[in-house]
Amino acid sequence: MIAVIKNDCRRAWENKARIFVMFALMVVSIGVAIFMSSHGEETLRIGFVGEESEWAVSSDKLEVTYLKEAPKTSELIKGTYDAVVQKEGGNITVETIKNDVLQTKLEQLLAGTAGNEMTLTEKKGAGSMMIGYLLMFLLMASLTNMFTFGEDKEQHLLERIATTPTSLMRVLLGHTAFSFVLLFLPILCIIAGAKVIFQVDIGFELFEYFYLLGFICLFATAFSLFMASLFTDSDRSNMLGSTIVVITTVLSGSFFSFEDGNKWLDYLIQVLPQKRYLEAVANLENGDSMITNIAYLLIFTIVLFFFALMKTRKDYVRS
Repeated sequence: MIAVIKNDCRRAWENKARIFVMFALMVVSIGVAIFMSSHGEETLRIGFVGEESEWAVSSDKLEVTYLKEAPKTSELIKGTYDAVVQKEGGNITVETIKNDVLQTKLEQLLAGTAGNEMTLTEKKGAGSMMIGYLLMFLLMASLTNMFTFGEDKEQHLLERIATTPTSLMRVLLGHTAFSFVLLFLPILCIIAGAKVIFQVDIGFELFEYFYLLGFICLFATAFSLFMASLFTDSDRSNMLGSTIVVITTVLSGSFFSFEDGNKWLDYLIQVLPQKRYLEAVANLENGDSMITNIAYLLIFTIVLFFFALMKTRKDYVRS
């Protein structure tokens, strides 16, 4: 295992341009996360169908656009509008893909029965905002960090290793440890530097970031190993893995919530490990227990790792 880690480090240094680019992207992603967390008060983008004179709308929480006709649903999916409001037969209807709660609150606000427009949006803490914006980057960066395992498969090195007394379990653990450290240490050091040197409000204490980032980096590493075990071509595994990461992370509410819509979609979202992780972060921020959600994430991580191990053994170990 130690030999694998040392070998991976040498190979990473030979590809140092890739590593430096990844570090630069880490700095940029953290900068964006810090900026967004410091501007965490959300303004809703609402499209009103009709002339301005037809609507009596005045709110600092709403960015209003008046439309001649109702836009396509794709505009809601892209985030051009958080909701579209129109009058049908004298009744006000609100269309949104975010959640039913927002729809109800908007209807109450427009009908003049809302108690407080501040409740239209949920203001997340700086820690939740930062981790939410970093989540997708961490998962995608981990796919890239598994390049040494992918190269071993492409160059048929695993076939040779499998014929030696070397334990395949130790080989995979070595690649996993290397990928984890390459992802975890830089991101933690950059966040620590932002807090200590630049006195940035990062929401949580550094020790809390230590284990929060540790949990998600473990999951990200297991996921990248799982994807790499499915294909001999690392480009295909990265492409499919990136697609899965983007879809599932967005659905999990990393940027905005998709809940309270279709019941089957809601069920799917609750199963996603990213959703459970974000709930654990919110629990920590609110002072609630995060054990259940973290346990779910760790179980998911272990399952992915052992599936990758079994798949690799099936492909390369000949009994």
